[in-house]
Amino acid sequence: SFTNPSQVWIVWAMKQSVVALIGLILVLLVLVANLWFVLSFSALQGHPLPPSFTLPSPPSFQAALSPNTLLSNFTQLHRSVLYGPESLAEGPGPIFISTGRGAIYQYSPESQDQNALKLHVRTGEVLHNCGERSVEFRCGRPLGLRWNESTSTLFAADAYKGLLSINQKGEVTTLVQPILNQ
Repeated sequence: SFTNPSQVWIVWAMKQSVVALIGLILVLLVLVANLWFVLSFSALQGHPLPPSFTLPSPPSFQAALSPNTLLSNFTQLHRSVLYGPESLAEGPGPIFISTGRGAIYQYSPESQDQNALKLHVRTGEVLHNCGERSVEFRCGRPLGLRWNESTSTLFAADAYKGLLSINQKGEVTTLVQPILNQ
């Protein structure tokens, strides 16, 4: 039994040093065992370690990649309405814009009034909280749009509703059902 506080502290410090040393030895043993396993396993399987790979130099920023200021003076239109714009498709006059709230809008750039942007169709239900992940499968999410000029049809690839065909009146026909339904 130790009565002197300095003796107690020395014994405690020695115990801590021994514990730390044992921990360090165990860590080193695990690392050596893992390295041995990796090296021996690759040799046993006949598969050498993968060769090193060097990426080619990236292209220089010239021609189409050269820095420019083409977008520095743009004006963002209808920001409060077009939540999460996903895709654009140019129709016979208007531009169709799909959004993260399941809506497809028709935008007429030549129109200068408030009617320049109007709702064309919704791919799903109309809910007050469309745009939230929890109801996305009900509201729809058209991710890609393409305009077919010969049939005057807008095609939409909706993440939850499938491949859709939309005529100029806004009537939606499902061409391909989605694989996974929520």
